[in-house]
Amino acid sequence: MSNPNAEIEQQAQPIVWDPTFAFDDADLVIRSADGIHFKVHKLLMRMISDVFKDMTALDQVNKGLRIHCESEHEMEHVQITESSDTLNFVLRMAYHLPLTTLSSPTLDQLSDILVMLDKYHMQHLSNSVQNFILLNMNLETNPLWYYIRAREYNLPRLKQAALPHVCALDLLAHVTNPGMKVPAVVGTLSFRDYHRLLYFTKRRASWILALVENIELDPILLSVQCPNKNNLRGYLSKCCSWEQYLTAARQEVNTSSHRDILRPELRIRVAIESKCPNATMWLLRHCAGDLEKVRLEAKKIPWEYEEDYRKSVILFSPETRG
Repeated sequence: MSNPNAEIEQQAQPIVWDPTFAFDDADLVIRSADGIHFKVHKLLMRMISDVFKDMTALDQVNKGLRIHCESEHEMEHVQITESSDTLNFVLRMAYHLPLTTLSSPTLDQLSDILVMLDKYHMQHLSNSVQNFILLNMNLETNPLWYYIRAREYNLPRLKQAALPHVCALDLLAHVTNPGMKVPAVVGTLSFRDYHRLLYFTKRRASWILALVENIELDPILLSVQCPNKNNLRGYLSKCCSWEQYLTAARQEVNTSSHRDILRPELRIRVAIESKCPNATMWLLRHCAGDLEKVRLEAKKIPWEYEEDYRKSVILFSPETRG
């Protein structure tokens, strides 16, 4: 049973209005979880939110969502469970106002915003929130968090932007190495998503390896001779360190596909381990231009292979094999 004195005391408390959203011609009041009131336009809320569209279409707002306000009795009043910071940010996107209140939101604050957009079916603000994240947030600091949220809330541009950073992570080590500090977000990654990311990473690395294996090296200066090859002067041949580099690249694709096989550090390691004294000059100088062309071609290789992944899952499913 409600306490009459408590209700009178609540009604006596002064109403706190958000200074930005207190339009004189507003016809809808939204009250946040922390008691801040927002005077907004019902038409706009209906345009950006299917939930508000259905809610305001009713003759009477659900009693559980109404609040009493003597001075604004002619308006509909809606109580929500989101904070005023979250609501302010969402309304700024809806009204195309500067997003100054949360110029650098925490991941928790950003999560609250995404939850609200999803809860109230605000698909029309999808591009706006993606623009904000891509322009203001550093995806490299926690790419897996952004990728998971992008998949969960259907944010395709954010997913595509986060995927290269995710594929650069050693996901296998996060699962198999007990000594590694695992980000909390990894625990929210389903096995299917984890398996999908490993598939994407290895598939792309295999395409890059194929480019390297089929590279047509430009003619090299014959002043560099490989003592491990009995070539007559004037006969063009690849240094023996090239095969050693390909072997190292293949091994990385099979065991650490998240690593970049075109990075100079891999060639330096191969040159150091090579028996050819000219390996460093050959791998780092003579092959540099050709490998740079491969790097440019590699940028055209997609990061996502969703259709191929689905086919592979179907192919190796128990029902198919049975």
